[in-house]
Amino acid sequence: MNINFDIDIIGGFDPEKDKWDALIEAAIAGNVVPVIGPGIICEHRDGMNINEFIISTISKQLQLTEKHQSFSQLVYDTEFLGNLKKLLKNDTLTKDVIYALVNNIFNNPKNVEQYFVPSSALKRLLNIKLFPFVITTSFAPVVENAMREIWGNRNIRVLSFCRNPQKDTKPGIGDIISATDMQKPTVYYMFGKSASQPHSYVLTDNDMLEFCQSWLSDQTRPSNLCTQLKDKYLLMLGCGYSDWLFRFIWFCMNKTSDAKTKGLMASDESTHETLVEYLRRIDTFLPENKTPEDIIEEIEKRVVSYNLSHESEWFSRPPKTETQIFISYSRSDSAIAEALYRYLSNNGISVWYDRNNLLGGAKFMDEIETAIENAKVFIPILSNNIEKEAMGAHVYRKEWKKALDLQESMGSRTFIIPIHQQDFNFYSADIPKSLKNHNSIVFGEDLDFAPVLNAINEALNKLDNFKSHNA
Repeated sequence: MNINFDIDIIGGFDPEKDKWDALIEAAIAGNVVPVIGPGIICEHRDGMNINEFIISTISKQLQLTEKHQSFSQLVYDTEFLGNLKKLLKNDTLTKDVIYALVNNIFNNPKNVEQYFVPSSALKRLLNIKLFPFVITTSFAPVVENAMREIWGNRNIRVLSFCRNPQKDTKPGIGDIISATDMQKPTVYYMFGKSASQPHSYVLTDNDMLEFCQSWLSDQTRPSNLCTQLKDKYLLMLGCGYSDWLFRFIWFCMNKTSDAKTKGLMASDESTHETLVEYLRRIDTFLPENKTPEDIIEEIEKRVVSYNLSHESEWFSRPPKTETQIFISYSRSDSAIAEALYRYLSNNGISVWYDRNNLLGGAKFMDEIETAIENAKVFIPILSNNIEKEAMGAHVYRKEWKKALDLQESMGSRTFIIPIHQQDFNFYSADIPKSLKNHNSIVFGEDLDFAPVLNAINEALNKLDNFKSHNA
């Protein structure tokens, strides 16, 4: 008897599918932290990374004979200091002048705009909006600038490890405060940010060794951040680490070898074979034949695919608590609320919103009231549906009451920003008189929410300025 199995067991088989699925699921859950290195943050001619570009620029300006690949080589070149002393007419200069020299480059806005533009790959990664907390191993403020562009300047928090225990271990300066901070748009400089103070960020090999020593000590490293990172998926892109440095970071972040993939690293021909072997032993995902740009493109595709297949689940998740905006709306206006939610989120505003949040119940109302209390701005959506539902009992009316009660205790602070449909008569509608006392913003059929965003940013800026002046 002849049995013919006409089954193609090879065609369409993706040997890396499980690892990609693990990465995307971790990203959707908010458990992926990108670690961005010099190799991906900028695009320079001749394929140079940002460090090589700076070294090359300094070398040309000082007319150095030798070409250098690292800052260590640069500062130990006798021509470097000698030519610089002649140029600045200052014989007291030491090798440490390199820190101020590099910092001056980034203090010049023209330099930043012309030579240190965030790469398209970096912006594409951040635009996915699943990675609010980003670590950079570069001292250059390029990742920070990209984050400000994508999340909004006022929303970005900057933390830095500068090898100063009084700062590095202090929550809010060198360390996070709590686990919720990992969900806030943040740039963390793992090896310091450019500054004029010598050795406060990594330039030379000795700097790296000293920083590593500080990271390995429980007394000098940010304990809250390290505790959180040990359970996160690290997405290493453009780092170009040598074997010993990558192993150090993995060890420092308390990564262990087990059956679950803990991270991804983009490797290339320059990655040492012993490092590749080590990474495989600790089950690190090294995608075959993929550059950082390829990896980012793959993440984009898989996130879109995941969201399309889980869209109903995405919008029925428990709402966030520590948010800036609370959207109050009728179920009949779900389409408007969803459009507003997407618009504000895409512009770096964190929003309390749940498509299925009008279900009632005492426990649920407690959650809603807590969310309103935590919000900085309350936005009720008013439409003709509100008029049609005037005789019915609806949760959004309780939300209005809670917000209006809070507004009374806030004085002149702008807390409530109503928005209404173009043909909705705001001042004669059957809504509370105290709600009519607030200026309402009109939105048309095209759902242009730009004026709403402007009003929100103005209210948030005033609140931030008030807090900073009274701190």
